[in-house]
Amino acid sequence: MQQDPERAGRPVPTTGRVFLVSEILKDLRSEKLQSQEEMAFSCSDRKIRVSIASIKRAETGKPVIYRVARELARYFDVPVQKLIRSERSGTA
Repeated sequence: MQQDPERAGRPVPTTGRVFLVSEILKDLRSEKLQSQEEMAFSCSDRKIRVSIASIKRAETGKPVIYRVARELARYFDVPVQKLIRSERSGTA
């Protein structure tokens, strides 16, 4: 797995709350042609612990716990670093 050059050498938080890049989340969900509700059901079916409330929080730019970020990355099969917003620039 290749590391994002902008994130190289920067630690990724593994606890607490993080902000995710809502545009990336929405794009990834749209690629699957799913509503937020359909995504929540699909997560549940795959034993991925993400509620519809967490999906809505993440997509509206509110902080989510790191576990949610990790589970969303697993759902979309992307590195968690791709989803976490950079404090410096406001983007991934």
